[in-house]
Parts: sequence; structure tokens; C-alpha cells
Amino acid sequence: MAVLKLDKKGMTLIESLFAFLIYVHVIVLLISLFSQSLKAEQRIEVYMNNILSEEVNLSKSNTIEKIKEEVLP
Repeated sequence: MAVLKLDKKGMTLIESLFAFLIYVHVIVLLISLFSQSLKAEQRIEVYMNNILSEEVNLSKSNTIEKIKEEVLP
């Protein structure tokens, strides 16, 4: 069986560039996922604050209506 000998002159450069490309892609992916999770967390926080403020407003209006019913016949 004949053994194929490859000239490795340019292979190390290609391998290094390919490894660097993978490294850059992983870093970009992690940064984008992190920023997306922060944006989602901020949206959830705003949504929860809106719900809580609506609940407070509803409870205040309910107490005012109860007081009116007690005072007025």
C-alpha cells in the first residue's frame, strides 16, 4: 500500500486560520446570546412592573367603591 506524503507547508496556516475562525464564531455567538437574554430579562421586568401597577390601581379602585357603598345607601 502506497503511503501518500503531503507537503505540510501551507497546512499549518490553513489549520490556524480555521481554528481562529471557529474561535471568533463561538465568541460572537456567546455575546449575541448574552445580549438577547439581557433584553428578554428587561422586557419581562417591564411587563411585571406594568402588571403590578395595574393590580395596585385595581385594588385602590375597589376600596374606593367599597367605601362609597358603605357610606352611601
